[in-house]
Amino acid sequence: MKKSITTTVEVSGKGNTKQSAFSSALNNVQKTILKETNNVILRIEPVDVEIISAEHKKTTEKFMFF
Repeated sequence: MKKSITTTVEVSGKGNTKQSAFSSALNNVQKTILKETNNVILRIEPVDVEIISAEHKKTTEKFMFF
């Protein structure tokens, strides 16, 4: 029996670059969906991806005020 289900999932990701943060978030999609259902899922395809918020932090480390 083949069934198609569409659901909305909100995930987050962190990384050193934009690409790694986005990749981390997409990897969390499967984990989140599998937690929410008891069905066997064969394939997960993103239909639409929307960025709700993005934050960029830049820090400078100083050692002994140099």
